[in-house]
Amino acid sequence: MELIQKLEDPKLVDKTAMELATTNGELKFLRNHLKEIEASEFAQKTIDLSIERVNKVIGFILDNRKLELSK
Repeated sequence: MELIQKLEDPKLVDKTAMELATTNGELKFLRNHLKEIEASEFAQKTIDLSIERVNKVIGFILDNRKLELSK
């Protein structure tokens, strides 16, 4: 069973997307800190890739969510 099929409850989908958005903010904070301390290029690329992955998952969830618009 695919992940999106398990995440049919709108509250769970919203909470998951919000948690990922929070994680995204934390990763961006860490990226800025790594730049300030002049961390290795590998460390900076790793955090950039992590941010991209989180963004892709958020996009996947939102793209596949069944939106119920209020009337």
